[in-house]
Amino acid sequence: MDGNINLLNSMASNGYAHSQSNKLKLTKKSKLNLAFKTIIITLFLVFFAMSTVIYSKLESIELKLYQRKQYYFIPLFFSDYVVLSKSFKTFINFTLDIISGLNSITVYISIIYLTLHPFIGLKLVFVVNISHYFLSIIKIILQAHRPSWDITDDKFNKEALCKNDYASPSVHIFFCCFFSLYSIISVKLLTKQKFKKFHKFLIFLFHFLFIGILLIILAVAFDEYFHQLIFSIIISFVFICFLLEKDKRIHNFIFKTLKNVYNTRIYKMKIFFYILGLIVITMISLYFIDENGSNIIKQKLKNIEACTNEDFELFGIKQSFYDLSYIFGVVGAFWGASFTVEKNIGKWWGGSSKNIIIIKILSIIIVNIVFIFLKYFLPYLFNNYEFNFIIKSLLDFLQYFCLFGVIPLFLEEMELIERKKKFKNEENINYRNRIKKEGDDEVILFRTSIFKEEKKKGYDEGFVILDTEIKKKQDLAKSKDEEI
Repeated sequence: MDGNINLLNSMASNGYAHSQSNKLKLTKKSKLNLAFKTIIITLFLVFFAMSTVIYSKLESIELKLYQRKQYYFIPLFFSDYVVLSKSFKTFINFTLDIISGLNSITVYISIIYLTLHPFIGLKLVFVVNISHYFLSIIKIILQAHRPSWDITDDKFNKEALCKNDYASPSVHIFFCCFFSLYSIISVKLLTKQKFKKFHKFLIFLFHFLFIGILLIILAVAFDEYFHQLIFSIIISFVFICFLLEKDKRIHNFIFKTLKNVYNTRIYKMKIFFYILGLIVITMISLYFIDENGSNIIKQKLKNIEACTNEDFELFGIKQSFYDLSYIFGVVGAFWGASFTVEKNIGKWWGGSSKNIIIIKILSIIIVNIVFIFLKYFLPYLFNNYEFNFIIKSLLDFLQYFCLFGVIPLFLEEMELIERKKKFKNEENINYRNRIKKEGDDEVILFRTSIFKEEKKKGYDEGFVILDTEIKKKQDLAKSKDEEI
């Protein structure tokens, strides 16, 4: 009898579950998002397979097209003089450094941190530096050639720029695609201003037009093969899709690390040891990776007039690993933000006058110029590669620490921002009780009250609500149901 009852109960529960599952249907928006992500991931897998299996065949095809002057759309828009011009290539390279170079991105992030909102700045530092780290690792694994390493034409080599790192994925085109679009999405998520369909259309139209023009120009410069540029663009969209999926976790992690002085002191050491451990694991792994044909490529580089002895010494894996020092910018940024929490610095972002904004931007430019200057001349000061890597890592750490920690302190000391009130314990308790009684919300750095203005404007909940807050609301609703 009991067995029959259990069987009936299980059948009933299964039928209920089946009926509930039939009710669950994807919305039109969810279907589009799923389809877009599926296409992007599929393209990534296809191009990754092509880049690792038939890369030599693709390179030989593109070289033949280029030598026959049939390289895609080059003959339609550009003359031979422009294609081979070193001045043109130098201008393109300089422009790309301004738009998407790591030093330029550091300046843009610092401006966002000090003027717009510190949370977006911190999130962008975390995302940009981690993504650059993985790009460098992929470069080391793929070891993709540059066209200037394979072309033997003396006329081409005479006008070529010296590039001593592996080509794919292209850092410049990755950040051109990734940084601008992800920054816009992050700002919109923060303010909870929903995209209108027309605005979405305009953003993506201008974004794809910009990427299309950039592809044509980079194809003319011929510093990377065309299939490598396409691969870099696909990787950028894969990263954006992945980060949007994990956005809430990144959001909560930043709040958890900087919630109070106790948390900052714990997590800034954890982050330091995580990054240090990542570098050590990478160093050990590199011993098991062979650098194929490096000596042959170095011999070809000697035909390029722009190359120097330093370029030969920092070739390939060495150059890519040297660039991994940027990961310590994450440590510097979190330590700088922790410094503002420990020093109880007042609100330095938003609502400032034009003069204060100019002072902020000038401070950012001066700090960055000093560190860029030091890092540029570092290889010329010391001949030891390992020592230079350690010093560069320290400079990357200090650069972000000064931008995220020292400049806010400087603004407070110069009385350009309002100082936070300092109370004794008893006075502090009374002050907080008054704030709570009046129904106001004191702005405390890197807590949910940092979104005070966004909440008051009546934006819908979601991004500014932490998982812990959601849990508290659920517990409160549950307790009310139990009372009823």
